[in-house]
Amino acid sequence: MAFDFMTHTKPLWERGGALALPAATTLSAYLKNILEHPQELRYRRIPADGKVFTERVARCAGATDVLLASGFALETLAGARVWILRERDEPKLRSILHELDVAVATARKLQATRATPPTAAPSAS
Repeated sequence: MAFDFMTHTKPLWERGGALALPAATTLSAYLKNILEHPQELRYRRIPADGKVFTERVARCAGATDVLLASGFALETLAGARVWILRERDEPKLRSILHELDVAVATARKLQATRATPPTAAPSAS
């Protein structure tokens, strides 16, 4: 499947496999918080060893590429590794968020379609 239309999130979908959907959902939440609360620095810092990050993002191939595309950088602050967004490029964040949200919605629809058993044809009795 080609993901060429996904200019910022392509690595996540190409390499993330089954881990891509939970990673994308988490990345989407990070970006929404940054956009909804632009003055709050806590949303622009993600602990690299935090439980949610390590379980849902770090272990998914391609997910940190999305963080890098968003403008995050991995730094060490007070002895702790932290993904930090120093410069907020709102148009780029909105573009990446849109890609994530469209792909997540599409993946969920596909999952629902696959989970729905086919209906049996009426029997001729």
